[in-house]
Amino acid sequence: MKSIIIFLITAVCFGCDQTTTRTVYAVDVTEEGTPEVTNEAVSASCPESLTFDGHITRYLVLSNTEYAECFEYALEPENEYLSNHGERQADIDRYCEQISSFKHNDSIEYVGSHIWKPLCHELEYLGLDSTIATTIYVISDLLEFNDWMDMYDKEVRNLLKHNPDEIRKKYSNQSEQLGYYNHIDLILVHEPSMDTKENELYALIVEQIYKPILEEHGIRVSVEQHIAP
Repeated sequence: MKSIIIFLITAVCFGCDQTTTRTVYAVDVTEEGTPEVTNEAVSASCPESLTFDGHITRYLVLSNTEYAECFEYALEPENEYLSNHGERQADIDRYCEQISSFKHNDSIEYVGSHIWKPLCHELEYLGLDSTIATTIYVISDLLEFNDWMDMYDKEVRNLLKHNPDEIRKKYSNQSEQLGYYNHIDLILVHEPSMDTKENELYALIVEQIYKPILEEHGIRVSVEQHIAP
């Protein structure tokens, strides 16, 4: 009887080394002309061929609220040796259709902008399972406009340039709940402006706030340029 049990366990576990990865798109809908993410999501998240690994795609809608609206689609991992390949391909096709057809339809004109706090809430959630390698794209100008930070204020911008520690402390106070997340890569997607000062401000926010705070929590931070067509 013991040998039969061992055989069954071996049969079920043989080839069950599939993994799950996750891609998150955090999109600032308060920013006029925010880059479209659907095509990027399809290319990054849709398997090019039959696979038995799992993948999760999340869309995070950054707006004027502290908690972001979120949409999630998942392709569960399967054991290659126990799976029906035809049914698996059908599941992949459905998953690709879901993520490619996503579009956040919102014509609201927002007053205010929350980016940092909802992003930190999302990072806290993504940190619950450190076994899932995660890449999060933040598509935003990173300009907070709310009750604790106004990046449109000249005094605030001056402090960021000449005394960034004071501004960084305000951000740190809003992210005290973060843990250590070395399974997360965070990519800031920047669409360069015709205004040199705005590009310089974006770079300051990245270098003085996002990188030092998030990298302290184990998150790898980088910037990608997005050139509008």
